[in-house]
Amino acid sequence: TVAVEAYTLMYGRTLFLGVLLGWLLALVNLNIQHDANHGAISRSGAINKTLGLTLDWTGGSALLWRVQHVLLHHANTNMAGQDPDLELAPLARLHRWAKRLPHHGMQHVFLLPLTLLVAFKWVFIEIYGLVIMEYKGRVNISSLANKDRAMGICLRLFFIARFVILPLVLRPTLVTAVSIALTFMTAGGYLGLFFIISHNFEGVTMYNAEVAGPKGIGATITTKGQPTAYEQSWVVRQIESSSTVGGRWLGWLNGGLNYQIEHHLFPRVCHQHYHIVSHVVRSWCKAKGVKYNHFPTVQGNLASTFSHLFALGNSDE
Repeated sequence: TVAVEAYTLMYGRTLFLGVLLGWLLALVNLNIQHDANHGAISRSGAINKTLGLTLDWTGGSALLWRVQHVLLHHANTNMAGQDPDLELAPLARLHRWAKRLPHHGMQHVFLLPLTLLVAFKWVFIEIYGLVIMEYKGRVNISSLANKDRAMGICLRLFFIARFVILPLVLRPTLVTAVSIALTFMTAGGYLGLFFIISHNFEGVTMYNAEVAGPKGIGATITTKGQPTAYEQSWVVRQIESSSTVGGRWLGWLNGGLNYQIEHHLFPRVCHQHYHIVSHVVRSWCKAKGVKYNHFPTVQGNLASTFSHLFALGNSDE
């Protein structure tokens, strides 16, 4: 990634290099920062924290990501009102408790293409959350993280300077501008695709913390829209709200995040072990009668996601 970026500064950007650099930035996030910010690369907290800053190097924020992803998403996977990855209203309807609007009928068409824009939001808008130490008005970040905030702001400004301003100053052409945009779009689109299909597909289980079960655990639904209130263990909730797609080779490329079930059960285990862990998890699910959502191919997972989005966008059930 560093080599490609340096090459573009010395010899100029092309459209191909813009796409290539975006894909490489996405792989850095999938293979390095994700494990590091989960504390899964090393037993050393210092090493994990240092490598976690690769997210800031690529235009994001390790501090905000730990709040959004580790604190909120992992603890409340597919929990309406609690999981930030599930709350896209009014833009999209990702669970049956969200109000259905007319444009949701086409969300299976427009939602995934919109992920091409998400990196622009990460880079240019979410820096405000670092400044005010707040995540989307939902979580106030402790002042104990002030040093992390200062580091995050400095690295974000450095990223914008080296990745956007400097290339345009050196070569102020339309090709340069479009190449930079393609980098953002490729990175955001690649990351967005795999995170969306991991928790949004036919038959996925979702929860609502406000619709209490016998002991307040919440109601669960499937894409069929049949609500059932019952007590659910954390382990079962993580399994039935996630999917695993493909196998070891995709795991090698995507930092093991195709093994989303295994990752949600063991987020502090390095992704290199997930292909082994998956056999244990599958056997356990079979013995306990727990549904293990596995798609042999990305295409199959994606088709199921389209069907799921269509159903939520066109029916209140």
